Amino acid sequence: MSCPIFDLRYIFMRLFGYARVSTSQQSLDLQVRALKDAGVKANRIFTDKASGSSTDREGLDLLRMKVEEGDVILVKKLDRLGRDTADMIQLIKEFDAQGVAV
Repeated sequence: MSCPIFDLRYIFMRLFGYARVSTSQQSLDLQVRALKDAGVKANRIFTDKASGSSTDREGLDLLRMKVEEGDVILVKKLDRLGRDTADMIQLIKEFDAQGVAV
């Protein structure tokens, strides 16, 4: 998805963040801090603590319901978005079709 300079959707865009850890030994803190440092408001950061094989990601489901055309989703690393490469690509395509940049 392109971001033309004069596209009004990007003047009024909202910034969202998503963070995910896949083991109980990992912490969301570094990812959340990086998202806040990038300008994402705390109430627009969605998180999940689940194994990579788990399909139950409440934070991601809530994010999907919140975003609208023109919004931007930030992740610290793309691999945090999906459980595997195919899942990550599918999610990016889904958001792109909605007019949401990742």
